[in-house]
This record gives sequence, structure tokens and C-alpha cells, in this order.
Amino acid sequence: MDDSTSALYPRPSKTLLQEAYVGKPLKDIPTPAAVLDRAIVQRHCQKMLQTCKHLGIDFRAHVKTHKTAEVTRLQIGNSKTPARIVVSTLAEAEYLIGSRYEWINGSERQIHVLYGVPLPPSQAQRLGSLARMGGHGGLSLLIDHVDQLNAVQIIRDLSGYMIDLFIKVDTGYHRAGVEPGTIELESIIHHISATLEPSGRARLCGFYSHAGHSYNTETTLGSLDLLQEEIEGLIRAAETASNILEQYDNATRNFVLSVGATPTATSVQDINRNVNPGSKFSDQAHSFLNFLERSKSTYSIELHAGVYPILDLQQLATRTKSQALCTELLTSDIALTILAEIASVYPDREEALLAAGTLALGREPCKSYPGWGKVTPWNTTAAESGKSTNLMVGRISQEHAILTRDEGSDCAELHVGQKVRIWPNHACVAGAGGYGWYLIVDSTLPEDQRDTVVDVWVRCRGW
Repeated sequence: MDDSTSALYPRPSKTLLQEAYVGKPLKDIPTPAAVLDRAIVQRHCQKMLQTCKHLGIDFRAHVKTHKTAEVTRLQIGNSKTPARIVVSTLAEAEYLIGSRYEWINGSERQIHVLYGVPLPPSQAQRLGSLARMGGHGGLSLLIDHVDQLNAVQIIRDLSGYMIDLFIKVDTGYHRAGVEPGTIELESIIHHISATLEPSGRARLCGFYSHAGHSYNTETTLGSLDLLQEEIEGLIRAAETASNILEQYDNATRNFVLSVGATPTATSVQDINRNVNPGSKFSDQAHSFLNFLERSKSTYSIELHAGVYPILDLQQLATRTKSQALCTELLTSDIALTILAEIASVYPDREEALLAAGTLALGREPCKSYPGWGKVTPWNTTAAESGKSTNLMVGRISQEHAILTRDEGSDCAELHVGQKVRIWPNHACVAGAGGYGWYLIVDSTLPEDQRDTVVDVWVRCRGW
């Protein structure tokens, strides 16, 4: 029996959605709705690919934020090199592997899909089916405990293909992974070397870290320091693996070191313009680039990131593109807004009732202010003056929210029935909600067309 639940979450017809929405102005769209600016997404994806190419490293695109074939296509670009992606759910993997010719450029291009959660043994059946669909090297698994390795044997037998393994290494975030230099790490490597590799069931191909704690940084240099710490931690783990492999006469290899999170990955995007003698941050830039070159001489380095094509207020709060190494990150760089309607206004309190709540906006905090989202100037009196609305989602319930004064002495005037757009705190959560698709607009079109829906991108759903 196929344990996949993807079939229980059928995707709506893109053709029917396009017929329903394309050509309509946002003011006429039922709310709440998730709106994505195609031009911004394209710009961010191109910048990331250009950065990795310039640095001579690979990029692995995380799809958990958007869960669409269209953004995945932009993330991997037109290169003929293998398309490397990482997923957080098996539904994402089933969707993308099953529809790979919709988003991959060229039928001959290889795909490498990494299931980015340490292996749950109960998912062996589904993972076996996925590995069979993906073919040789099509699916890789993440391991951080020796007891997960029994399931790897089952997946190999079900798929007929040797499984590539990454070991999840904890380099400071303390959410998942084994720490470098520990008995736990050595135990995993010994088991792989003694049992799985000699039998041809699996092969250790690399190490993976996620710098989730980089969301607490406040400068680009802080994020860059964490990126280097990640690489250093994975090098320690890889050196341990090389020593153990020699004990079993297993072949030495060029391990893949996969590092990143959006704050750390974007911290290197403009690094080369800071190595000039006149740059205030030349020493820091030189130091990191020299370290990266030394690391590349022994290992294959790849960056991974997920929310970077879309961004959100949390990313602005990390200031990963400001101050030192990169151009400033602005609200105009946020591709996702949530379209919602004003249900009521309360002038005496300078508040308004928004007909969208936690399920539409998420309930993720942002360290730069106390609210749950900010009102954009679009379709408000602030748009006419070019100023901020000074309105935020100050209180939030399941299906409603209260808009309150943010900062400044004046706030935009609102009226019942008015449509507004909200910048979310966390795009990964706000974009999920109950939305089965994104309504696509394009800010590079003529001004009178920028609020018109030009496409619909369907999200995969489920787990």
C-alpha cells in the first residue's frame, strides 16, 4: 500500500484559477489572498545564483517557503548542472519529483532532492517510492542518529538504488543534528562505514548544517561570522569521517559541506565589492574569501536558503543586507503581501478591524517591533504622500486582527470595505495558512498594470 498522503490534497486546476483571476485588479479580488510579486522573486533568485557562481560554490534551493514549481524553476536557473533542492515535507518531494519536467530546464538535467528532516523511520515506504521515482542520486537523506540507519536499508531495498546520506551537524542552533567531535557522530559514521557502504545500500556524501540562530544577528558581519563557523564545524565533522573511513579501507571522497540560512547566505551576495582597499570592511571580506578558497581546495561547498526569494519583516530585522557588505534591504524587497479587507474602524481608538487573522497572516514575532505584520502604503492615503502608513497588526485572533498605530505621529486613514496589503513577519508561515495558490503581480510592468493579476502559482499541500 502506498502511504503517500499527497493524493488526499489534490491541487486545483491552474487553468481554472487563471480563468478566474488573471486580468483582475487586486481591489476586486476576494480576501484574504496571498499576493506574490514575480519581478522581486526573479531578482532575488538571479542574485543568489550569480553570487554562488562568482564564488565557485554550489547552491541548493530550499522550497519550503513557497512550495511551487514556478519559484523552484527560478531558484535553480538555466544551468546544465544538477538541480539541487531541499524539502521539508515528503509532499514537497512527491510534488517536485513527480512534476520535475514542469520546472526543470531540459529533460537531461539531473535532480538531487534532499529530504531536509532527520529521517523518521515510519516514512521508509514513501521514501522508498520517492527514491525509485528519482532514480540514481535523485533522493538524499539526512541522518543525525544511528537508530535511523535501519530505515535506510529498507529504503534502499524498496527503491533499488544506493542512498546518498548527509549527516546533520549542529553548529550552534541546537534544533537538530549531532555536534562535531562527539561519540554520537562517530557512531553514525562507523555504522555507515562498516555496514551500509560495504553492502552498497548507502554512501556518506556530505554534511549539512542550518544556521537558524543567524536570525538573531543584527549585522551582515555577524551573519558572515556564523557562516564561517558553520563551515568550520562541518570541516571538523568531515575530518572525523575521513579518519574513520580509512579504518574500513573505504574510499576517500570530496565531501559536500552544505551550509546556510537566508541571513548567512545573503551575507556574501555583495562581498566582492568590499575587498577593494578603499572599503571599510576590506579586512573582513578578504579573510572570509581566503578561508572559503582554502575550504574549497578539499571540500565541495554549497549554500542553501529558503525564504530569500520572497523575504519578510524578520529578514529586514536581521539587516543582512545593510551596513557592511551588502546593499540595504528594504520593504520594497519583500515579494509577499497578504491582501485583506477592513471590516470596521474605531476612530476614537485609532484602530481598525481586519478580516484576516492568525490563519491568514501567521503569528510569528519580529524582533524589530511588537506587531504581527505591517500595513503597506498600497491603496491608502500614505501612498499619495509617499510615507509609511504607521499601522501594524497590533492584536490578532484566529480570523480577525486589530490594526493599531505603529510609529510616528500620523497614521493612514482607513474606511470600511477598504482593501489593504500586509507585509508579513514570516513568509514561510504567512504564505501557508489556507492558501492553495499565490496571485501573481509584476512591479516591472507599466504603473497602471502593476496591481493586475498576471498569473496564478499553485502550492503543494500536506506533509
